[in-house]
Amino acid sequence: MSEQTQTLPNGAVQIAPRTGTAFRVSKGQRFSVIDPKGASVGDLVAFSASDPREALSNGRSFDYATKIFFSVGDKLYSNRSNVMLSIVKDTVGKHDFLYTPCSKDTFRLMYENAPELMSDPKWGRSSAKTIESRFDLVYAKCSY
Repeated sequence: MSEQTQTLPNGAVQIAPRTGTAFRVSKGQRFSVIDPKGASVGDLVAFSASDPREALSNGRSFDYATKIFFSVGDKLYSNRSNVMLSIVKDTVGKHDFLYTPCSKDTFRLMYENAPELMSDPKWGRSSAKTIESRFDLVYAKCSY
């Protein structure tokens, strides 16, 4: 039986591998990302609720922090130089924010010998599609 994304009794959302979810976060509100198995967690994308063309930008975040590894107190910026998220707690300490979110194209170009990943219908933009359906976004129109 394959894993499915589900809401747990405590209100937390458990996200199944190679899937995604979307939710609104208001200014001042906190959310946590936890990997109960202690491995790779996943990709994080964020869009402005008032204009979904404004999106989280790793490049601007690196530039303004003048470093590539973020820690408590660091801010993550949008493609319009607005603060989107702040790191208030970090128990892992080192995160990969360099690469683009996983997609079929990423794996096609980087791992041409991995056809089993390419043929899996759950792989790739499933996370982006979940976000699109929740926020009426058009993925191709988002400028990073």
